[in-house]
Amino acid sequence: MALTAARITALALLAAGAALGVGLGTGAPTLARLSRFETKAIEGMPIVGNKAAFRLFDMPDSVAVYGTQYFLPSRGTIIILHGLGAHDALAMQAGDSLRRVTGMNILFLDLRGNGRSGGARGRIGHDTQYADDLAGVVRELKRANPSGPVLLVGVRQGAGTVLAFAAHASDAEQPRVQGIALVDPILTLDSLQVAGTQDGGAFQWHTRRLRTQQLMNVVALHFADRLPVAYQRAQQPDGPTARTFSWRAIRTLLPRDPWAIANDVPLPLLLVRRETPSAAPLRRTDRHEVESLPAEASLFTSATWRMFERWTAQFSADAAMPENVLPYVPIPLTDTTR
Repeated sequence: MALTAARITALALLAAGAALGVGLGTGAPTLARLSRFETKAIEGMPIVGNKAAFRLFDMPDSVAVYGTQYFLPSRGTIIILHGLGAHDALAMQAGDSLRRVTGMNILFLDLRGNGRSGGARGRIGHDTQYADDLAGVVRELKRANPSGPVLLVGVRQGAGTVLAFAAHASDAEQPRVQGIALVDPILTLDSLQVAGTQDGGAFQWHTRRLRTQQLMNVVALHFADRLPVAYQRAQQPDGPTARTFSWRAIRTLLPRDPWAIANDVPLPLLLVRRETPSAAPLRRTDRHEVESLPAEASLFTSATWRMFERWTAQFSADAAMPENVLPYVPIPLTDTTR
């Protein structure tokens, strides 16, 4: 008996549904099989001395976004965004040194769903949520101190959020920042999958689900974007758990045409990258400065701090002074690349 067009269509839909089910539901990595996943924000890290404090920023949807600010009697603030699976506990390695080297306030921000910030772990509601949260923090800083410059620094995967913010720099309602920097940016899915995490934790990918969701997005199917595609082991006092990251959260860290965005940003831009043949190119213009390091361009190396010292001088109140009389406080720096 010949198949009718309706039956052929039904069989095709059935086959497509089965393929989606296999792609989304099978091939999970080891960490995905853990029975416990981290669902609550971590407790605050200890703060040394009286030069740092926790900051709280309430988002319009009532989610609390936290940061650790290292204070200095300065008009300017540098906001540092962490990479995937990290949070501002890493600030203890560099916060005070960066504050003293740059002469500015340093704010390490926990993105929603990370660290002490609220929100579902590794989940966001829409594609611009990270960038919208960042805009809210910048807006609050500008409200509290309207004359002070605000600079954005994206470390590793955090560079994607900074570029997503910068892509809307011309919008009338977007709060203004004075400069952005990208440190060892990770802006492609391939580099993201091999990069690991800043704290060296285990990271596994649900590769089959990831590829299926990519194909679904091509035809505008987004119903599965909330499913986790990445898993990170997290050591807790009462046993190991895992953090999960949805495809939507991952996708927002990978803006389309990131270097086109960077080259069109009407702001001073500093790119600190690894000196390798595969390092992503960035056109040098009057506004953009490209620095290369012989080792990994970590935020926590003295070479990077020296670059920030030179770069931030242009935003200070004393920027017009000769370089040899700029105020500078010598401090011991630890180069972690050696």
